[in-house]
Amino acid sequence: MELQLTSVRARKILLEEKVVESPATTFRFRIGYPLEKNVFSVEFNFTLDNEEENYCLQTNYEAIFTTDEEIDEDFRNSSFPKVNAPAIAFPYFRAFISTITQQAGYNPAVLPSLNFVKLAEEMLLEGNKGE
Repeated sequence: MELQLTSVRARKILLEEKVVESPATTFRFRIGYPLEKNVFSVEFNFTLDNEEENYCLQTNYEAIFTTDEEIDEDFRNSSFPKVNAPAIAFPYFRAFISTITQQAGYNPAVLPSLNFVKLAEEMLLEGNKGE
C-alpha cells in the first residue's frame, strides 16, 4: 500500500506572552480514522511553556494522508499509521514551530528529532493505539 502526505495545516495556534514559573513541554499525537475510505489524519498536539522568554505556545497541527487502497484493519494495525505517517509529517510540524516562534519575535523553538517506533511502543503499552 502506498502512502502520500496530501496536506498539512495548523488547526490551533495560541501564543501568549506571560510569566512562566516552571518550564514544561508536552507532545502527543493521534491518528484519526476514517476521513474517507482511503484518507486518514495524524494530529500533533504541542504545548511549550518557555521560562527563558516568558511565553506559552499551544498548537494543534494536522497532516492528511491518502492511501492507494481502502483503509482496513490490517492497515490500522500496521506501522504505517503509527510510525511511518507521523515520521513523514513531523518535519513539517517541526519547521512550523520553529518558524512561528521566530516570526513572533522569539528565539526559534527547535524541536528534537523523535523516535516514532519508540513512541508507538509506548502508546501501545499505555493502551492508546493512536486513535
